[in-house]
Amino acid sequence: MRNEITIGAGFSLYSSLMWGATGIWISYLSNLSLDTILFYRFLLSLLITSIIIYLTSQTLSLTKRAVCCGAALCCYYTFATTAFLLANMVDVALIISTTPVFIIGFEFFKGVKPSLNKCVGAISALLGSILVIVGSATIDQSAVNDDSHVLVGLLCALGAAITMAVFSLMSASKTVNATSVNFWSYLLGLGLLLSWSVSASELQSPDVHQAGLLFALVLFSTISAGMAYKYACQLAGPSTAAIVRLSTPMFAVLLSFILLDRGLSLTDFIGAPFILIGVYWVLQS
Repeated sequence: MRNEITIGAGFSLYSSLMWGATGIWISYLSNLSLDTILFYRFLLSLLITSIIIYLTSQTLSLTKRAVCCGAALCCYYTFATTAFLLANMVDVALIISTTPVFIIGFEFFKGVKPSLNKCVGAISALLGSILVIVGSATIDQSAVNDDSHVLVGLLCALGAAITMAVFSLMSASKTVNATSVNFWSYLLGLGLLLSWSVSASELQSPDVHQAGLLFALVLFSTISAGMAYKYACQLAGPSTAAIVRLSTPMFAVLLSFILLDRGLSLTDFIGAPFILIGVYWVLQS
């Protein structure tokens, strides 16, 4: 049991790093429209996942739970992509990191009381996240468009947190495989996008550099992250996996420092240990 929790936490940390990098890819793709980014994100993810299913001879699960898990993940990717495009990436990462609050709340109403270690870990990691975002707000205002766009972006980040909580709870089941969940997520996303808002004439054609960034977004921050988090929820449980993902703002800050040349503040260095301590306490539960 302990080994499963540790492995699950490792999968969750990987997802945290990859989903934290989402803001980096989208920052470089900011000259493309939201519809274009979403279209290629879902299309490329669907094609690659279909190839994986074919080469590995996996059976595609067409069950209510698999499709519902896919729908929740589809909503998460839509909300998160919109949020990262419109608002500061670290602000968005912090809001999405409130996912454990919703999970613990959902579990509490279902009669599942969180352990003391989980509560301590969640509070410590959330405090660290708040310190990180305070430091970010004083340094980097470059991602801000205008107030209305930023507000929409932050509301979408909240939507991403809630839909990720739903996905986390549903993904704890071992009755559906991760590949099927991701396949339905991409298919639903692409289908809804084409049905509701996108026509071929409205899409922008990415150049070679943008195509490479889109593939990075798909391979690292979509397919592998989505599958790893599904396994994390199965092995470690939804609340543990989500609390470990409170490390996302820390990864977002570090990646923006390395790749976007954004400076680190004192609060970043103070907040990071709180996040790591929080993750440690979660692993002790």
